[in-house]
Amino acid sequence: MLKTNSISLKEGEEKFIWEAKQIKRYGAAVIIMAFDETGQADNYKRRIEIAQRSYDILVDIVHFPSEDIIFDLNIFPVATGMDEHKLNAIDFIEATRWVRQNLPNASVSGGVSNGSRTSPRQPLARTALGKQQKRSSTVCQRPCARALS
Repeated sequence: MLKTNSISLKEGEEKFIWEAKQIKRYGAAVIIMAFDETGQADNYKRRIEIAQRSYDILVDIVHFPSEDIIFDLNIFPVATGMDEHKLNAIDFIEATRWVRQNLPNASVSGGVSNGSRTSPRQPLARTALGKQQKRSSTVCQRPCARALS
């Protein structure tokens, strides 16, 4: 399968539609970043709003094959000790589940390793997630895999 880099609604619907039409013309799959005109999706609600809007434009206006739509829902670092980051992994996983249940045939991709990195200032979180990247990625991948099924 031929895949493009990514497109988003960051610069508006007109550019998004133009880019999607070019991608469709070449028969490639498209990766949609969870950005729009107001910025990056940084919580569950924003992720699903942008995913739904993007999907509707792609399927209803561009007539893009839904099985060729891949969302990157912006997983952010967790266990940084910052209150604003405490729901990052959960929001990503729940948004992934929502996409799979509500946007037929669409897929989700994400930098799962981001969900397992911790701040050196958070030794308990680092220990809980595992010191080795392989082990800590597995901690995050299990709930992600469940969300995809």
